[in-house]
Amino acid sequence: AAEYGSLEREAAQLGYKLVLRLFQRTPASSMEQVEMVLVRAGEGIKLHDVPIARAAGLARAFLRSEALDWPARPLGTELFVCTDGKHDACCARLGRPLFKALLQARAETGYKIEISEASHLGGHRFAPNCLVLPQGLLYGRVRPEDARELLRVTIEGGLLSERLRGRTG
Repeated sequence: AAEYGSLEREAAQLGYKLVLRLFQRTPASSMEQVEMVLVRAGEGIKLHDVPIARAAGLARAFLRSEALDWPARPLGTELFVCTDGKHDACCARLGRPLFKALLQARAETGYKIEISEASHLGGHRFAPNCLVLPQGLLYGRVRPEDARELLRVTIEGGLLSERLRGRTG
């Protein structure tokens, strides 16, 4: 925890706000290794099978624009849905049906986009919330019936204006 606190302070000194979010694609069998999604100024990378003990150091190197000693791939478009019921029950109650609707819409349309559940994205009064990376688009009050349209505009590079909360980055 102390290492992440120092990482947050260093990010602030470099002019960044560090935001750590947990996400899950499939039920985790272990917390020994993690997948990392690192985004800065609308560009991102993805690292797989990172030992948890290496995560903060790799994030620090990314913030400093240093070469990483871990294989990285460019980040494609990813959509995260807050389903975190610990912060506020409405995120889980409203986010889980949206997550399922997005998965179904992706299957029906064939759009190539990663969709994951995430920990609290902020603004639970706007639940359910979605974050699109690497663009940093934050959407709120997204309904399951918006799923297909959200995927379409995300793939096409547009916006779902009536649900847009803003951009983060």
